[in-house]
Amino acid sequence: MSGIKSILVHLAPDQDHMARLRAGYNLCKRFNAHMSVLAINTHPHLPSGSEGRVASLSFLEQEREVAAEKNKAMESELDQWRQESEITYDWRQAEGDHLEALVEESLYHDLAIVSQSEPSSLEDMLFVGLPDHLPLLAACPVIVLPNRTAKLDMGKRIFIAWKPGQEAARAVRAALPFLDMAEHVKVFTVAKNNDDKARLDNVLCYLKRHGIEPEVEYSTNRSLDAHDQILDSANAMNADLLVMGGSSQRKMLRLVLGRDTRKILSRTHAPVLMCH
Repeated sequence: MSGIKSILVHLAPDQDHMARLRAGYNLCKRFNAHMSVLAINTHPHLPSGSEGRVASLSFLEQEREVAAEKNKAMESELDQWRQESEITYDWRQAEGDHLEALVEESLYHDLAIVSQSEPSSLEDMLFVGLPDHLPLLAACPVIVLPNRTAKLDMGKRIFIAWKPGQEAARAVRAALPFLDMAEHVKVFTVAKNNDDKARLDNVLCYLKRHGIEPEVEYSTNRSLDAHDQILDSANAMNADLLVMGGSSQRKMLRLVLGRDTRKILSRTHAPVLMCH
């Protein structure tokens, strides 16, 4: 029986809102889960409190009204989908900071769905509360969809980027409902020494106890960055879902994405299921 019964979908007036909605709908059908749509009527890449610096109040109000109208149309379309498959859902409106609202809602869900951000500067990438920073703070696992993705029916070919630690272990455990239904699973690790190889055996034993027999690949190549090796191996197997722990670091007293995590999220062509 699936452990995923409540899925949170982030909705906002950006170009990828329908992809998130369709991905959430598909997963709710697969797991017989309830979908909670959190619709926020401001652009997700606009830092909270910066409105006065970048746009007039009248312009922002106009943007919110347009977004609200789009939300109504999408809710109507979702209701038609629901009638086809009999999933249950609720639809809520919110204002303000996207990340704060999503973190609060993550307390009450088994899985959340957001999209890659496209920050315009390094400062945005590091410090702005973008939705794809949610894995660092969420109470539930998070799936980050690539921008303009066509892979909305994910989980047939799953790639696990294994690094011994709590983050990766949580991600693997959270992915079990997907792994149980997968056609092909691959576990990849960058092994620095024999101890890393032995710890890879431990996670393989864990998966086998759950009836999962993965393909295994480990690399001892130190000339390439870990994120490049992960992406190359995932692309080679045509993965439609990456499973990994989210690394983080402290910058100016704020928790931000680690380098490898940030690189993978910005370059992946497949959805990423992540825990921190």
